[in-house]
Amino acid sequence: MLWMWREARTIALVSLVVPMAACSGGGGSPPAAVSQPQSVATTAPSPSAGNLQSTIVGVVVDLPYDGTSANPGYSVVPPNGKAPRPGSPIAGAQVFVGPQVVLGSTPPPNAPAGFAEGVTDSTGTFHITNGPTGTVAISIFAPAPHVAALHADLAVGGGANTVGPYFLTVPTATETSWFAQENADRTSFGVAPLAFDEAALEASRYWASFMQRNQYFAHCIPASSCETGATATPPPSYGPQDVDPSHRFHYEHGFSGAQDGENIAAGFPSWPGVEQAFMAERSACPNGQPANCAFTDATGHFLNIVDAEYAWAGVGIMAPASSAAYYDQEFTAVLSATPTTVSSIARRPFASGLRR
Repeated sequence: MLWMWREARTIALVSLVVPMAACSGGGGSPPAAVSQPQSVATTAPSPSAGNLQSTIVGVVVDLPYDGTSANPGYSVVPPNGKAPRPGSPIAGAQVFVGPQVVLGSTPPPNAPAGFAEGVTDSTGTFHITNGPTGTVAISIFAPAPHVAALHADLAVGGGANTVGPYFLTVPTATETSWFAQENADRTSFGVAPLAFDEAALEASRYWASFMQRNQYFAHCIPASSCETGATATPPPSYGPQDVDPSHRFHYEHGFSGAQDGENIAAGFPSWPGVEQAFMAERSACPNGQPANCAFTDATGHFLNIVDAEYAWAGVGIMAPASSAAYYDQEFTAVLSATPTTVSSIARRPFASGLRR
């Protein structure tokens, strides 16, 4: 079974491209290589950044993931009220705070104009002086084996500010392989590859786990708010992060002024079958191309994957190598203006089903 979801809002991204620097090394064995952008860009979400006059102190922590309730791999408190077990501090993470989001999976060689920069110490703590004030963006890049960057919004006042903790996790080998194929599918249509985003990765894991745990297959609660005529029965207890993909992304510390897309699947024994089914939808597009192809039940997964407006993504799998597995892909892009709440973002529902 396959379903997709995408917001209705159309956005335009204005990017400034600057050279990238390689990530610094770290402990552990890095996952398989993931195709990543060869440049880093910033795009303005219209925050109200003020003068550089704040002090910002925060902590960056490794989020363990073993697929269990103790270490579920997402930092939002699950509906059962059990918070994930804290992991070890991450040293050497580069933190940028400024009027824009720093795109990509690796940091720029120097802080862009108008940004303040910090690096975490052995306790995972960063200390930024002369930081901006107002509604700003924070971008965090951890050393290998982490390959996902965290991009979030942040309210900063004058004087001292304590923020975080911020969690970053390491994609599994299976997630890394699926993400690499997703980018290969994008680049085969001439679209720039996506960067692994921490909030999208955690949201993907969370929703795949939620669907499998509750045997609930839909993008939203209630399902009819996303899909006309949908009748999936909500579980007896759920949280605000379960309402729709925008809320999940925001609860995982994602940027609130973002446009989100989501592909979900169930009943496939492995991720290659899911990705192949998503990409097979190109046959419903004119000449098998995304240009002039309407976003419908028959094309939506494919168009989400090859949408050039998306910059970041994450993937999640629950019960891999099983016909009972659930799958989730999240896609995000920063809007030109930040809404006051995530619920103010318009949604456009689409759904299709294929059960195996």
